[in-house]
Amino acid sequence: MYKSNKIKLPKKENSKIIREPKNDVNHEWYYSDERHFAFSFTKMPNSKYSIDNLANEDLVALVKKLKILCTQTWADLKRSGRHALGHEIIKKNALKVSLPNNISEDVKILAFRYSGKKPFLGYRRGKIFHIMYIDYNFSLYDH
Repeated sequence: MYKSNKIKLPKKENSKIIREPKNDVNHEWYYSDERHFAFSFTKMPNSKYSIDNLANEDLVALVKKLKILCTQTWADLKRSGRHALGHEIIKKNALKVSLPNNISEDVKILAFRYSGKKPFLGYRRGKIFHIMYIDYNFSLYDH
């Protein structure tokens, strides 16, 4: 009799509360500003601000900006202007969308620019910037 080898799908990630980390032994290394920028789309909610809704020219501009950002350390990005390679902190009460419930109040929402002044928003965990929203039409928050 034929026995099928079923592929096991990975378990769904549980939605642990995301908080700013406490100072511990690995905190200094994990959050070192000398580490290079990396990014992830894994925390992007399904919304009108997701990557799926970008026009082709905005998608190309975003990829080009991410390529440049990945060559920089977080220290380099902090020294850069907010409309250049740098970023700015966005107040949560300025957002016109609700953040996922697992994002605690102490997490900082950062905005980087990708096409002129069009921002993409997310939060930092270690060297990784988790992209959550792409504000292609300047309607995500009060600018």
